[in-house]
Amino acid sequence: ERPYIFVNQEKERGGKMLLGTFTYDENGVLSKLHTIDVLPEGFEIPKGSHFEQQGMEISADGKYIYTCLKGPASVAVIEVSEDGSLKVIQHAPMDGIWPRGLAITPDGKCLVASAHCSGELNIYKIQKNGTLKRTDVVQGPVGGSNMSFY
Repeated sequence: ERPYIFVNQEKERGGKMLLGTFTYDENGVLSKLHTIDVLPEGFEIPKGSHFEQQGMEISADGKYIYTCLKGPASVAVIEVSEDGSLKVIQHAPMDGIWPRGLAITPDGKCLVASAHCSGELNIYKIQKNGTLKRTDVVQGPVGGSNMSFY
């Protein structure tokens, strides 16, 4: 079990969208460990735009984090090292307007990402290295943001 909590920054700040790792202990004390910008390298947020990072899922083994990026319209795939440091390894493109919600299937083999404003559900196969390969896009409910498998 890794002693980490991950926090994504919903609204862009200073042209960045951040994801941070904190450690915690049995006394409930948090300590900041690592922070990265999850935007694609060289991507510039236009002035006056409304870009956000929403939704976050973590693989069952804790090795990968998935988060939606409104603006680049993608799912950022982040690798988590044993020491809690983070590295973006992929930006999987999404169809639809305003990427928002994520859910990993109970077997851990697929990830579903919703487009809040247009309703597309993007389905990805999770590869052994944590990256995503899109397998389908279906129309879901417009306005959908949170999903859960049961």
